[in-house]
Amino acid sequence: KQWYHAEYGYTDGRIDSKSVIVSQALAGILWALFAGQPLVVSRTTIPVVIYTKIIFTISLNWDEKGDFFYTFYTMTGLSNAFFLMLYSLLGASKVMAFCSRSTEEIVGLFISAAFLVDSVKFIVAEFDSSYCFEESLNYTDATKYCDANKPMLSLLLILITVYVGVQIFNFK
Repeated sequence: KQWYHAEYGYTDGRIDSKSVIVSQALAGILWALFAGQPLVVSRTTIPVVIYTKIIFTISLNWDEKGDFFYTFYTMTGLSNAFFLMLYSLLGASKVMAFCSRSTEEIVGLFISAAFLVDSVKFIVAEFDSSYCFEESLNYTDATKYCDANKPMLSLLLILITVYVGVQIFNFK
């Protein structure tokens, strides 16, 4: 059975959960050895998953099979490492003093919008694959499996998750 991870679906199976766990373990060990802060949890965050999805989409534009993905992913990681080292040597972190709370809120809004778009795409795909509408039902096409339970349960779980999140946010 294949382990599922968000990057697995976004990269057409090229990055699976086992490779994510191994890379996070190695990154955590290197972080603990060289960063001086062994208590920091280094793991895949939502912006990294979205960034990986964008890299995969761009790599598909160059090569339809996506063989360019690993090279492109490596090169973006190395260029990010170069710029992070350059920023640390130049003391660029002092610029963060000029960032306000609204800047952080804009980033959070972007992440929320990206997840909203992905969840709507997921629900539409679930309804297209499993739910049969009366006007679009073609009785000669026996390949479509009509079952309303799976898409309705997915929609219900998404709505319950949103409700619980809003209740936790408004908890005083």
